[in-house]
Parts: sequence; structure tokens; C-alpha cells
Amino acid sequence: MTTLSRWWLVLWIGAATSYLLWPALLPASFHALHKALPIGMLLVWGAVQSGGKLRLWVSLAMLFSMMGDVLLALPFANHFLFGLGAFLLAQLTYVKIFSAFVQSQWRKPKLLATLGYLVYCAALLSWIMPQDSVLRVAVSVYVLVIACMAILSVWLLPTGGLIAIGAALFVASDSMIAINRFVAPFEGADLLIMLSYYLAQLALVTGIIRLYRQSAG
Repeated sequence: MTTLSRWWLVLWIGAATSYLLWPALLPASFHALHKALPIGMLLVWGAVQSGGKLRLWVSLAMLFSMMGDVLLALPFANHFLFGLGAFLLAQLTYVKIFSAFVQSQWRKPKLLATLGYLVYCAALLSWIMPQDSVLRVAVSVYVLVIACMAILSVWLLPTGGLIAIGAALFVASDSMIAINRFVAPFEGADLLIMLSYYLAQLALVTGIIRLYRQSAG
């Protein structure tokens, strides 16, 4: 890791920690921007460290994620549905990125992990299914897409270990959001959701940059 990379990581940790520990640090009008700041930093870092078409796709994944962060943080009608739509675009972008690096070797652990994600996402969906018909469709589509993203991350192993970790953390974060919103709120939900989400995005972007450099080398 270069000196610049270390300093960037320190600044990123500071930005993420400031929101995790003091989400109300800034005035209410800046709350959404504070929440999205760590993802904005990942957008810049991913664009600088990658190249070619991958730079565009990484930037789009972060941009859609930032839009989702802002939309979920703003109090307006159907903000959850719009935020979910933005994150759906982010997950589709990750699917596009991962598909270019998939390791096609068949291995039993990969098949088991694939089956595990399918069973888990199906069970989660049946548990958290919203009553509202529009939300029911939107959540179902989102769970399907994030399952595809997570499964593809497994097929990036062994070189894409960080990506697989990031995908698992993303699934965990979104699972907690769904449980907290559609089943029952639980103590510490906000902190756990955002901590796993920030770590997921960091692992995903860092893992993608590593794969890019390996393929370019």
C-alpha cells in the first residue's frame, strides 16, 4: 500500500466513523450528504485506481449507492421505494462488473455457497415480505438481484476474496434493513446496518481494483 493509499484510507475511516458515531454531527439539512460522504470518497478512489470501461462502471455503482443513501435519508413520500430503486441500479452495476471477472472453474464450495445464498434469500424474502403490493414487487426484485450479485461474487474466488466478503456484508446489511423495517425494529440497528454497509462498499471497491490490476498485469 502506497503512502497516498494509507492517507486516503485514514481519511475514509474518519469520514465513516464520524457518521457511525455522530450521525447528527452536521445540521439536519446536511445529514444525507454526511451519510453519503464515505461512498463519494470511494467513487473518487475507484475512478482514480481503475481504468478503461471499469472506471465508468465503478463510478456508476458508487453514484447509484450515493443516490440511495441520500434518498433513504430524506423524509419524503415513498423515499424508501426510491432509495431501493437506486440501490437496485447499484446492484445491477456490480453484477455487470463481476460478470467480466467470473472464474468459471466448478468447485464444490462455490456450488454450496451458491445454494446457500439461494436458500437464504428465499427464506429472508418469505419472512420480510411487505404487505404493500408495490413494495412487495420492488423488494422481491431487489432480493433477486442482490442474490445474483452475491452468487457472482462467490464465482470470483479465489482471487476475488475481498469482493466475496463485501458481497456477504452487503447482504447482511440489507437483511438487517428489511428485518428492522418489515418485521420488528431492533436495538442498535442503525449502527450495525451502516457499519456493515460501509465495510461492504470498501471491500467491494478495493477488491474490484485488485482484480483490475491483476488482469491488467
